[in-house]
Amino acid sequence: MHLFHPLLVLSLTLTLTPRIQTGTAPKKHHHHGVKGLVTKVDGTKGLIEVKVHHHSKSGNKAASSTTEVKFHTTTQTVFQVVIGPKGKKEHKPATFADVRVGAHVHIVPQAGHHHLASKVEIVAK
Repeated sequence: MHLFHPLLVLSLTLTLTPRIQTGTAPKKHHHHGVKGLVTKVDGTKGLIEVKVHHHSKSGNKAASSTTEVKFHTTTQTVFQVVIGPKGKKEHKPATFADVRVGAHVHIVPQAGHHHLASKVEIVAK
């Protein structure tokens, strides 16, 4: 009887542990950034307007289109200047004042708020 209880506890532990570990955990959403050319900057509203070029899947240049996307910034928005070629990029701190019309940017939206920027990378060429 004394041997039976530890074996029972051990067998229940081994059979139930994998089911507990494979439970459905909330998935982390991966939010894609928006890459484009800055067309308008409004410092009073904290607004950045970006022209985004969409490529067609067929490769037809006439079928490709552009759209204007507006992003609002907050005090929690992180601004960075990205310098250097692919593979050797350097990220340096920046501010909203560094965003200029004509600059290439990569904007990552906040989760759940697709027009609120959480990170703005200014691409320096």
